[in-house]
Amino acid sequence: MSRITTLGRIELFGWLVVAGLVLMAVAYPVQHILSASQKARGVQLAIAQNAVEARATATFHAFLYTLQGDWEQLQVLSETIAETPPEQLAAALRVFARDGGRISWVGFADAQGIIRAAANDVLLGRDVSARPWFQQGMTAPFGGNAHEAVLLSEVLGRPKGEPFRLLDLAAPVRDAEGRILGVIGAHISVGWAEDFLKKGAGAAKIRVAILNDKGEAEIDPERLLQGKVWTGATLPPDAPAAGWMTWPDGQSNITVLVPETTLPGMPRFGWTLLARLDADVFPDVRKSVLTDLQTAILIGAFVLAVAVTGGFVLARLR
Repeated sequence: MSRITTLGRIELFGWLVVAGLVLMAVAYPVQHILSASQKARGVQLAIAQNAVEARATATFHAFLYTLQGDWEQLQVLSETIAETPPEQLAAALRVFARDGGRISWVGFADAQGIIRAAANDVLLGRDVSARPWFQQGMTAPFGGNAHEAVLLSEVLGRPKGEPFRLLDLAAPVRDAEGRILGVIGAHISVGWAEDFLKKGAGAAKIRVAILNDKGEAEIDPERLLQGKVWTGATLPPDAPAAGWMTWPDGQSNITVLVPETTLPGMPRFGWTLLARLDADVFPDVRKSVLTDLQTAILIGAFVLAVAVTGGFVLARLR
C-alpha cells in the first residue's frame, strides 16, 4: 500500500513538473504576444490622440479666426467713427451686422453709456453704462465670455424659449487727441457659435465644448458636460493634454484639451477647447489590452488545471 502511495506521489510530482514546464512553454509566447499587443495598442492610442488633437485644433482655430474677422472689423470702426454723424454711423453698423445669424447686435455708446447709434436702431437711447462690455471697453479692448442677454432679450425675445446668450467684443473710441468718446460693442450669438462648432466637429468625427478658466462650459453644443465643471481644465503652458478621461455621462473617451490660441491684436477669452473621440468611432484600446491579458491568464490557468487534475486522477488509479 505504501509502495503504491509512494509511486502515486512520485507520478503526481512528475505531473506537477510537467505542468510547470507546460506553463513555461505557454507563458513565454503568451508573454511576447501580450507585449506585442500592448505595444500595438499603445501605437493605436497615440495615433488616436494625435488625430483628435489635430482635428480639435483645426476646429478651434477656424472658430477663433472667424471671431478675429469680426474683431478686426470692429477695430476699423473704432478708429474711423469718431467724427461720423449718427445716421452715417448707423448705416455702417448695419453693414457690420449684415450676418444676423452671427452678430446679434452692434452699436456705439457715448462716454455716459447711452446708445447713440446701433444697427437697425436696436436699443437706441438705452443706458448701458452698467454693462460689463461698456465698462471694460472704456479702458481697453475687451472680449467677454458667454452671458445671458439682459437688454436684448426684452427686444428680441428668447429663441425657442431658451436663454439668449451672447459673447461680447468691445473697443474704446477716441478722438484725434486721444480722448475717449465712448465704446463700440458687438454681441456674438452663442447659438451661432454652437452651430459652428457642432458642424466643424461633426465633420471631423469629434465632439467639443469650450471651457472658461474655471472649467465651466462656455459653449457646449451637445451639452456634453451636463452643467458640471470640468476639473481637468488646467493645462501646462502651450501644451495640449491628451488621454483617456471619464466624462460626466460616465463614458471614458480619448480626450484632448487645446488651449486658446493668441491671435494678433485680439483680446483673449481664457478658453480651452475640450474634444473627445467617442468609442463608436475608435475602439477602447484599454479594454482590448485587458481582454488580451485576461485571455492569457485563462489559458495558463486551464493548462495548469488540466495537468494537476490528470496527475491526481492517475495517482488515485495507481
